[in-house]
Amino acid sequence: MRACLLLLAVTLGGCVWTQPLPDAWPDVSSAEGATCDWINGVYYDKGESGTSNKPSLSRMLDWSEEKASPETLSITYVSGASLVVVGGSDASSFSHVPPSSQFSCVDGTLRISRSVGINREGVLGYENVTHLLYPANGFLIVKSTTSGVGIVLLIPVVGSYTYYYRFARATP
Repeated sequence: MRACLLLLAVTLGGCVWTQPLPDAWPDVSSAEGATCDWINGVYYDKGESGTSNKPSLSRMLDWSEEKASPETLSITYVSGASLVVVGGSDASSFSHVPPSSQFSCVDGTLRISRSVGINREGVLGYENVTHLLYPANGFLIVKSTTSGVGIVLLIPVVGSYTYYYRFARATP
């Protein structure tokens, strides 16, 4: 009985939101046995979404709110060994190499994820962010899902949301 009450309390404090892929964008899918070499190239940092969100590819891939966004990003994937993201050519430049445990390539879809514990300002919880990267007619489409569970001011909360973002290639 206690387990049922706990489950009820947790689910009442949660929500799920998923943005559909915009109709004008090409469908995204994986191709069995495909590699992720398609991602190698230079992309514009500022992208578009089906909502009013103004996505930044550098913020998604570097997870840093402190750096200025570069105009373009160079992304290099070396078959399962490394993923290198280099942005900018001035004071805003950065280089980011995520640990191999944070990325993988499955059937041509590049998956980048991270998990973090949160303990600040009356919030205790756990957040997981996953970006699935797909090629699409000269664009990079990112399906970004954030999910979390925690306690906010002693109230249990669970939630998840998914957005789609599109970034243009700067070089063909």
